[in-house]
Amino acid sequence: MVKKIDLPELKQRISTYMSWREFNFNCHISLKHEFVYLETPKVGCSSIKFAMMHLELEDFALRIEDPHLAFYNMPTVKPYQLDTDLLHEVLFSDRFFRFSFVRNPYTRTLSAYIDKIQRPEKLAGSISRALGVMPGSSIDMSYEEFLSFVLETPALKQDKHWRPQNQMLLHGLLDFHFIGRFETFAADWQQVIERTTPQLGKHSQVFNPHATNADDKLRRYYNGRTTSKLIKAYKDDFDIYGYPPVQT
Repeated sequence: MVKKIDLPELKQRISTYMSWREFNFNCHISLKHEFVYLETPKVGCSSIKFAMMHLELEDFALRIEDPHLAFYNMPTVKPYQLDTDLLHEVLFSDRFFRFSFVRNPYTRTLSAYIDKIQRPEKLAGSISRALGVMPGSSIDMSYEEFLSFVLETPALKQDKHWRPQNQMLLHGLLDFHFIGRFETFAADWQQVIERTTPQLGKHSQVFNPHATNADDKLRRYYNGRTTSKLIKAYKDDFDIYGYPPVQT
């Protein structure tokens, strides 16, 4: 375990990656089963949260239809609910199994663009704020223009759906016991089940209301200019998670 970090310092360190509020939304803790999931949007997070929430509620035979609840309404435990000692153990000790999933920046970023910017008639409030436009407005932004915007925006100010994954996973602050890949989700999710509890598998099902089939649309959106901008914007993700920056 790393040296004890008091809560004010921990919050300060996290604030270089995301807000404390956002961290509480993204961090899902099972005290009963001693594991922690830090979500990465557009990387199967709906299915993972769906399984975790139903695992926590299995004694009550309740069903959650929407896994994207406000963090204070989620059945999983949140960092703000824990005292400093337990939170430090959750985040830094080997007692709690910490896991997440990552995805090739080519498909994750394109999926975020299609789902959050191109497809909606009206932008969601959080997306509007990230783009600096009026809430509920629409926007005509090409994929190349979107990638230029990403390049010009500091990671901390980017919306979580396209913020670099190393930023979402607090790279350099948190250590994970397992980071699976979206491209091999079924096999990697099985590893999570085996390293946590078989009960998690009982609640597993595909839940992807925001699917965009981005893998089938790469040729339509990527050319020399968009590829170059994507590689610059997500260089650290390519390097840290071992995805090839040049598609073959």
